[in-house]
Amino acid sequence: MTFTLHDYQQRLVDKTRQAYMQGYKAPCVVAPCGAGKSVIISEIARMTTNKGNRVLFLVHRRELIEQIKNTFKKNEVNLDLVQFGMVQTVVRRLDKTPKPALIITDENHHALAKSYRKIYDHFSDVLRLGFTATPIRLNGYGLGDVNDILIEEVDAKWLIENNIATAEEIEAIDAQAKKDVLEGKKAAWNAFVAPIKAEQQELVALLNTIAVSSENKVFIEKYANDLTSLKEPIRKDIITTARKVLRLIMKENDRAQLSAWITAYTEKIQIS
Repeated sequence: MTFTLHDYQQRLVDKTRQAYMQGYKAPCVVAPCGAGKSVIISEIARMTTNKGNRVLFLVHRRELIEQIKNTFKKNEVNLDLVQFGMVQTVVRRLDKTPKPALIITDENHHALAKSYRKIYDHFSDVLRLGFTATPIRLNGYGLGDVNDILIEEVDAKWLIENNIATAEEIEAIDAQAKKDVLEGKKAAWNAFVAPIKAEQQELVALLNTIAVSSENKVFIEKYANDLTSLKEPIRKDIITTARKVLRLIMKENDRAQLSAWITAYTEKIQIS
């Protein structure tokens, strides 16, 4: 037996359908903590699969899959047409992922991450739908570059005043949501910094090798040590250090090797 939605939940579903009919491609539904987000999601998924269309449901934490899958089952969503996937897994298997008719992103404040964007770009002509308790992304700005319309209906105060949820329930859900956002922010930052740190280590190793046979060994090792000491380097730090050392060894045999590294690195970061 399918769910009977609250009026405000049904209005959110109806507004979402209307947004697609008006030509929007990537709405974001703002559902405050306690609003029954999973029920709304399951209803939209049920309507989609009832038409024989596939749904790709993206999450960033494995435990969320079982939670939403149970809700989908209770609302009689055709699970044969739903792919539940952690974004970290889906992004590595895009060529093996059946093309969906709708991509649903849970906790849409994560959608600016490169992994999500790669999935969206791969299925560039597929409709998307995001859900979030807040339309503010991790850097404090809105979600306008991944969503084209925000769909809102009620806030936490309304839910409490209308006995949909208690203040204590909303506070508990909100606390968990904030924790998830902080974890997502940390993960996104680590994903951004990791390749730069690898490049940092690569250059330091090369400089230490060059220093062994260089008459400017002391200076090169200092540059290498200074670069190593940077806990959160940026690419400007790396390329600047490489060029400083290159000027020191212009008349030495290893000049060609470092020059080639700088050329390759410059091309790499321009592409990325």
